[in-house]
Formats: sequence, C-alpha cells, structure tokens
Amino acid sequence: MPFRWMDRSHETPWEALVDAWRTLTRCPEQDAAELRQQATDCDAATRLVSAQEDAEGLPEIRDAQGGEGTEAPAVPFDWDEHISAVMEAAERAIAERTNPD
Repeated sequence: MPFRWMDRSHETPWEALVDAWRTLTRCPEQDAAELRQQATDCDAATRLVSAQEDAEGLPEIRDAQGGEGTEAPAVPFDWDEHISAVMEAAERAIAERTNPD
C-alpha cells in the first residue's frame, strides 16, 4: 500500500486522508449528533480543520513509493479536501453504526 499516514498504509491518498481525520476527530468516540453535524455542516468541519491546523498541523499523507518515512513526498491536499475528508470520516462512522457489517 503506497500511501501512509503515521503508521497506517492505504491504497489511495484519499483513503489515508479520511482515515487520518477519522482518528484526529475521534469519530468512534463521538455521539451520533456530533457525527451528523460534522457530516452535514461544512462550517463545523471547517472549525475542526482550523483547530487541528492551529494545534498540531494538518495531517500529511506520504507517498511511500517515493521514499521512506519523512523522506517520502507529501501528497498535496488543499483546505477544501481536508474539510471534505472530515465530513466523509463522519459519514462513514455513522454508516458503520447503522450497518455494522
């Protein structure tokens, strides 16, 4: 799997980004109302991205085909993509609760 975030590998950079935001926003620990707000409210997702950027920086997805660890090039994502990834992470968490299989 050529794309990595932290110690997790993914087939695509998008999957890695969504997984990063799922972890950073603690989707599994949130209640359904919070998840629904993140999944449907662009402003709520934007606030999460802004808070993460201020606290620790935005997650960097690395292309492992281009090197090891921090030597691997970062995949560029713009702000809108980070916001969309937050929203998708919340949508997936809701779906997993609704259909656990």
